[in-house]
Amino acid sequence: MPSPGHLPWPIRLGMQHEPEGAPLSVGSPVARFVTRFVAVIPAGLALAIIAVHVWGYLAFPRTLAAFLLAFYVYWLWKCWTISSHAVRGLKRMKSAEATDWRQEYDAFVGPRLDWDRVGHVVLIPNYGEPEEILRSTLRFLAQQTEQGTASSLSWP
Repeated sequence: MPSPGHLPWPIRLGMQHEPEGAPLSVGSPVARFVTRFVAVIPAGLALAIIAVHVWGYLAFPRTLAAFLLAFYVYWLWKCWTISSHAVRGLKRMKSAEATDWRQEYDAFVGPRLDWDRVGHVVLIPNYGEPEEILRSTLRFLAQQTEQGTASSLSWP
């Protein structure tokens, strides 16, 4: 890791000496203004949206009413679709939990392929996951009742 005096330009916020050829000196008044202006945009936008409910009906009542009505209809539609998909997904999960998959397999495949000869591959995308979550996942997989024998465990 480089020493604190030799950090690249974007990381050196607040330092007095900038490298030659930097597009904007971080310590310059223009850079400070741009940084603060960009930091104020989300708060200013939120305040303006809240404040328009107070004074907007005086300046442009019909436009505000039409916008609010359209927004509420949109929000009602989004809530309805999300909740209906959640309920449908919950019903499907309950149905899948109640299904005897061994019996379904035997009815679908029949005697062509024995249940005990079927192998499964489990892929665990674990990039950036904490080690404790990965341990818990592997512990859960090892405790499965229909596990058979594990042929290999691949670890990067």
